[in-house]
Amino acid sequence: MFLEKEKDILSGKFDKSLIKLIPGEGIMKEIYDISFFQIYSNKSVLQVEAAGFQVLPGLLYIFLNAIKNNEKESSKKILNILPDEYIFDYKKEPYNAIMGALTYVAGMTDQFAVDTYRNLKGIQLPNY
Repeated sequence: MFLEKEKDILSGKFDKSLIKLIPGEGIMKEIYDISFFQIYSNKSVLQVEAAGFQVLPGLLYIFLNAIKNNEKESSKKILNILPDEYIFDYKKEPYNAIMGALTYVAGMTDQFAVDTYRNLKGIQLPNY
């Protein structure tokens, strides 16, 4: 089905769901419904998702604040956490400095982001 519609998909003219065009549409809908109601609506999944609303902005605030105020001792310690390839001088390259922090946070796994946030906020100390 994809190959038949590839030209329209790539040109942006195709605006339908491919799943609606395949013979297994009914089965796919059933799988989606079960997944949505029994997996993605599970309390623990919703708690993790809700925590993400705190973790991601929190990490960005911490890292971007450290980048902007890099002369402070606390900022220097936070910047030492960032790998070198994500660090740019905010005064000389503000765009690259912001994008470096964004790229670093965007590349984190869920668990690493939560652990890093907890550590930086003092909620939990790292295990040695």
